Amino acid sequence: MTMFNQSSKIATAHYNFILVLC
Repeated sequence: MTMFNQSSKIATAHYNFILVLC
């Protein structure tokens, strides 16, 4: 479950980073 939670946070961070670039 920890692995899934970590990957979820990484995906959210990437999504937020893309929003900042746009």
